Amino acid sequence: MSQFSSSREQTFSKLFQSIAEKCHQGHQRTPDLIDPQGKAFLSSIGYTEQEFFAFIGDFIDIRGESLFWYRKAADQGDTVAQSSLGYIYANGLGTAQDYAEAAFWYRKAAETGDVSSQNGLGYLHANGFGVAQDYSEAAFWYRKAAEKGSDYAQLYLGYQYRHGQGVPQDNSQAIFWFRRAAEQGNIQARKELGI
Repeated sequence: MSQFSSSREQTFSKLFQSIAEKCHQGHQRTPDLIDPQGKAFLSSIGYTEQEFFAFIGDFIDIRGESLFWYRKAADQGDTVAQSSLGYIYANGLGTAQDYAEAAFWYRKAAETGDVSSQNGLGYLHANGFGVAQDYSEAAFWYRKAAEKGSDYAQLYLGYQYRHGQGVPQDNSQAIFWFRRAAEQGNIQARKELGI
């Protein structure tokens, strides 16, 4: 596993799956579902509890029939459905986790310019999830999303330049991308600039 699969993403994924499972079990979507450690984590990445619930709201109720309709729309070229399927398969929401299937759907949406899918595809390539690990391919997709203003992509493109992964090692480029992400409020990018 590469440095790109940071504990931050793992913590977010675990928190996401934990809350989604509680909601599937019929618990109310209230802040008391999130333990103090989870609340501290959300605060550290700049999310309020309400924003977190809004983020996961679209994915919590995914089950067989919903998945069927997402796929039907995705097969007809709907970019939002394609991107959503990528996310669903990458995180195992309502179905088995399948990185290869996630990569398939992310690629379809990424090629049409969908920023979240470009980020997802960059992440899969950086970590070798469902695809061969390929830092050059990760940098390609991160750059596309970064140029459209994604602070996530800007942060990870900065990491790639700092470590020379898939791009020439270049601290000035790393700082450039970290600064762009930090200007959007990305806390991790601000820490990287401090380093």
